[in-house]
Amino acid sequence: MRLRSHIYWQRKAAFAMPVDRYESWVIFGVESGQFRYSIGEKRGIAAEGDLVVCPPGVDFAREVVTPLTFHFLLFDLEPGDPPELAPPSGKGTLNDRKRLASDYAYLRQLADSSTPGSRSWEWKTHLVADLLHLYALERILDEQSALPSDDLLMAEAAHYMERHFGEATQLQKLAGQFGLSAVQFTRRFREAFQETPSHYLKKLRLRKACTLLNETDLKLSQIAELCGYENGFYLSRVFTREMGVSPSEFRRLNRL
Repeated sequence: MRLRSHIYWQRKAAFAMPVDRYESWVIFGVESGQFRYSIGEKRGIAAEGDLVVCPPGVDFAREVVTPLTFHFLLFDLEPGDPPELAPPSGKGTLNDRKRLASDYAYLRQLADSSTPGSRSWEWKTHLVADLLHLYALERILDEQSALPSDDLLMAEAAHYMERHFGEATQLQKLAGQFGLSAVQFTRRFREAFQETPSHYLKKLRLRKACTLLNETDLKLSQIAELCGYENGFYLSRVFTREMGVSPSEFRRLNRL
């Protein structure tokens, strides 16, 4: 991986160019604020903690929603790089928020170092490479954790839930994405995996909540938002019922 540019923008109110196209890979790593984006068929709103990826030669439309603080990363993938290092276009997130925050903190300190070939530039390249490798590793681990099934449509549904469990998802809407009614989807998913889609989604969310309780100091309301729950109170109720202990007690017992 070769880093071509890194710019740290603070509280940017508007983009000078609402649409741009780059010859290299681009990542907008958002620290705060929000912006609306469109990259091919991928579109949405990115906020704190999100990575928005645009491949080379693709139009990148963007509009600031609230003042934006972010890292602009321009880089090339080289012939010897593993193919999985190429990130998927559109919005993504890193589960390891502490690692992300640490890499961002170092990049902020090196923001004024803009001379390719310098020692500071080598450090920045290392930090960006770390983000790319971590992003690739998390995607691989997510794929490996998918349940096996001969029903390819339900396997696709399981993969979808693993990628989007942090979003507020209604069963009816989820079933409609796969051309099924909620009843059909539930019956078919149970036949494929011996559990309902609702139960599977709950397991994914609680597993993520356990990880965040162990590895971060986030408040319960923040964890609830990342895990697809309406608020911290609802997450606490579900967590206590399923895990047998409250989230605060789980954190106390499992933190090293």
